[in-house]
Amino acid sequence: MKYNKYKKLISKFAKFLAFIKRNRIVILSAFLGVTAVASALLASNGSVVSDTGVPLEIVYGQEISFEANAFMSDVNYQYFDYNLNCWVEGLPKDPGQYKIRAYSQTIFKKTRYGKEHTVTILPKQIIFIVYEDEIRYGDTPTAVLKEGSALAYSDSFTCDSFEFFDLDKEQVQVSPTVEGVKITRTVLDNQTDVTSYYDIAVEKTDITLTAREVELSVEDAERDYDGTAFTSTSFTIDDGELVDGDELALDFTGEIVTVGSTDNGATVNKVVNKDGIDVTKYYDFTINSGTLTVNKRPLIIQTANVSKMYDGTALEFSGYDYS
Repeated sequence: MKYNKYKKLISKFAKFLAFIKRNRIVILSAFLGVTAVASALLASNGSVVSDTGVPLEIVYGQEISFEANAFMSDVNYQYFDYNLNCWVEGLPKDPGQYKIRAYSQTIFKKTRYGKEHTVTILPKQIIFIVYEDEIRYGDTPTAVLKEGSALAYSDSFTCDSFEFFDLDKEQVQVSPTVEGVKITRTVLDNQTDVTSYYDIAVEKTDITLTAREVELSVEDAERDYDGTAFTSTSFTIDDGELVDGDELALDFTGEIVTVGSTDNGATVNKVVNKDGIDVTKYYDFTINSGTLTVNKRPLIIQTANVSKMYDGTALEFSGYDYS
């Protein structure tokens, strides 16, 4: 029984060897083919086989349209930062000139790089205008982006400087100033100044300026009689205020010489701003008069002390002093 089983096993093995001998060329060719394919796959693993190419220029805020594929591997991207003088992971967003490339890793952790491309990110053009068409003279207007302009990403802006034109004419114009615009990017409560990432322009718009109401009072003043004309130009602002840099000139009407009191009124001569422009029309003044008073002058007369030996005549002396 055992001999028969052994004989059958030997017979099968002999047939297998005979099959291999007869088909040895085919089997060898297949083995070599499989080996070659496996070697090629291993050699190609991680190779960046294609990419979409990159536009030469884009504008800040636009995403770089760059996609690549790698054979049997994931693709990553990096760019060369000339300021840091090194390659950085990801794709650039800030304005500047960069080299970018795709890369992947083989199963043996070897890094393979794709073709390098050069791209320039240009500053984004935006235009600012003033939102209001009417404000009170001296108040600060509001800057807004002109329709069609927009900031990139989550950037935000402030503007603290404006310029008014033709204040001495019927139609006044206003615009934000480029220097007054500041743009920031906030990431995790960290703010970065990105003003230079934009090409900022401003445009004038027409605006109506309404008058500022200011109430002032001429101060009461007094002095003792001295025979000369008494005037006073002192006043206080009770309500409202002048615009910073504006200077008010008043003409005062009161004058008194003799003892007594008189009204001291005032009228507006003009108001001039820091540039020397007459801006009187942008104020509505209420002026309360004051009083000028000349008091009697106190006078102390001091006579002199005199004496003489008795001679039977009256002692007389007319000398005195006063203060």
